[in-house]
Amino acid sequence: MPSKYSDIRDLDTANMTIHDIADHYGVTYKVANQAVWRHNVPYSSGHAPSIRSRVADMKPTDAVEYLLQCLEDMSEILTGSTSTHPVDDLPVKFGPKERRAMAVLWDAEGLLVSHQNLFKAYNFGDFDKSDMDSLNSRIKGMRRKLPEDMKIVNVTGEGFRLTRPGVE
Repeated sequence: MPSKYSDIRDLDTANMTIHDIADHYGVTYKVANQAVWRHNVPYSSGHAPSIRSRVADMKPTDAVEYLLQCLEDMSEILTGSTSTHPVDDLPVKFGPKERRAMAVLWDAEGLLVSHQNLFKAYNFGDFDKSDMDSLNSRIKGMRRKLPEDMKIVNVTGEGFRLTRPGVE
């Protein structure tokens, strides 16, 4: 946010969404939302930004990854089914976001998955240190559901990896 929070009050935000305000100041949605509420700044409650506007400023590889995930999500919604993945065969039920995160860990074949990549499986926002508690809490919930022969291992400061039978 600007060095002086009063600057946000000077901005004509009536026709801007919180995403627009975040883009204007070069901060995350979360930071912009907190400042808007803290300073009682009016903003447009218009529709969320389009997919096109979300990918416009992304690196090409991130944009492709995001678009593929959008297609998968839309397919699940339209067909009412989820794509098959070995995670679906586990004797536990994961919620949709947990399932995506578990699939990311599973596909890594025992290798490290960074905090940022795992966070993307839960939420398409940017990851920062303030999100670590949320991520750890979600991982803790997933750990409780896993069979005894599987574990999600924390690699401090790096990320997580899944240990499971058949994967070294």
